[in-house]
Amino acid sequence: FKKRFIRLMSLLLGRMSRIGWVLINIIFMVLGTYYPDFMTTVLVLATLTNFFLIICLKNIQPAMIMALFFLSYLLFLFPYYFLGYRMVVYTEYYEPALFDKALIIHSIFLNSFFLFLKPNINIQRFKLIDLVPTRSNKYFFWGLAILLIFIVITMKGQSVVGDGENSYEAYMENLEGQGGILEYFYLLFIVGFFFAVNNRHRKILMGIAIAYCLQCIVRGYRIQMVQMGLLTFLLFFDNYFKLWKIIGLCILGVLISEVISALKMTGGIDYDTLVKGVDFAKEGEVLIVNQTDVFYSSVTFLGLIQDGILDFWTRFYSMLGFLLNWFVPSSFVWQEARLPSFSKNYTNLGGGGLVSLYIYVWFGYLGVVALGYILAKGINYTFKDRGKSILKIVPIIIFSVYPRWFAYDPGNFLFRFSIYLLGLYFVLYEIVNYLKKDVEGESINS
Repeated sequence: FKKRFIRLMSLLLGRMSRIGWVLINIIFMVLGTYYPDFMTTVLVLATLTNFFLIICLKNIQPAMIMALFFLSYLLFLFPYYFLGYRMVVYTEYYEPALFDKALIIHSIFLNSFFLFLKPNINIQRFKLIDLVPTRSNKYFFWGLAILLIFIVITMKGQSVVGDGENSYEAYMENLEGQGGILEYFYLLFIVGFFFAVNNRHRKILMGIAIAYCLQCIVRGYRIQMVQMGLLTFLLFFDNYFKLWKIIGLCILGVLISEVISALKMTGGIDYDTLVKGVDFAKEGEVLIVNQTDVFYSSVTFLGLIQDGILDFWTRFYSMLGFLLNWFVPSSFVWQEARLPSFSKNYTNLGGGGLVSLYIYVWFGYLGVVALGYILAKGINYTFKDRGKSILKIVPIIIFSVYPRWFAYDPGNFLFRFSIYLLGLYFVLYEIVNYLKKDVEGESINS
């Protein structure tokens, strides 16, 4: 049965079959635009496309987990489209036509990603860390390790554990006072990993990662803890577990995430709180979960375009800020470039937004197709052979912080962090190379 299934999937995922599949998706997207009854089919097809992505990426475990994460944002749409549940408590842009358009745009992104991804990618099962050139140096390692330890020890904020009704207030104060150093930690951690001289150094990094996660749990920093877990998995356990164990770890990660959510909301953990979180957090007929909140924020962008608030010139100005954000933090760019923040001036929303909808606002449908193309081609390049390249350090951060760039902030976490990581590693790598050549030159002369 397993061999037949693999053979069937190989036929379905072949190049010509992919083109046919994408065409079928496009046909139903067009039909759904004019006849809303077809939108349930669009959702099913988009979900299957995401499922095919998971299969395509099965030999790249960090990327496969990323595709599983993508899938969750589609699965939570099924109660809305098939059972008539409300997705959020907000009402201003709760319009079926806007929801349908958001789903179509996101489906275009998924289909583009799927179409341009090579079939049977990474059949040799290369580990990403083996594709990045290393420059072991104990001085650089210890400098980075000390800096990482300092960040963990000095992590700002108070404990949300056992604080009862004041827990969420404490969590919000923690967020406001912390700043961006928690995420910059990942860049230093990755670079430190590639400067490690031996296994003892990497065990030290593992200990630092555990301490970081514990600090995040105590302070209610859920996403930061999850992203550190994803990064630790990629660096230390890639290709270590079989598929069914990976799925089990993902389920465990979701449960831990719910525990942290309960801690920051109530200061403790009880059965009712956890069941409420796992059972779609249903209150009446409103699904209060992160995925639906993010999807509604995406819908809000379309609503502001519909009302002329995000007109052509505002979107253009926003796009310029997005491009500037590749190089400078968000605090240096104008509010129009931070779409959720800008949108809150006109309507109520939770925050965040799907990366596909961000890109649509700035670059239209072609930009959404280009996003899928860029991600697919980047993965194709990284795993085409075992050749090492400094550029291949970039997917490490992309496969670690996608909870941020996919659902909240692509400018910072997809582009700026990639550029910062590449720049930091390149500079330090070249410094070590220069010092090494200088020492070797002195040895020859002597």
